[in-house]
Amino acid sequence: MNQTYNNNYILVNSLIDGKESAYAYMINTYHRKLLVYSTNLSHNRALGEDIVQNVFLKVWEKRE
Repeated sequence: MNQTYNNNYILVNSLIDGKESAYAYMINTYHRKLLVYSTNLSHNRALGEDIVQNVFLKVWEKRE
């Protein structure tokens, strides 16, 4: 089933259910924006990438 996750309620509930497609959608949608933000705050691209990676990892680990 091709699920659309443009509604945050659906996205969050799909993440809670462990749907990998919702996780992939979240990464594809928010990765660039979070990377720009974290890099601007830290003034270090490598650190910004680490921060974003940790954010997505924690979201998946704590999804329930």
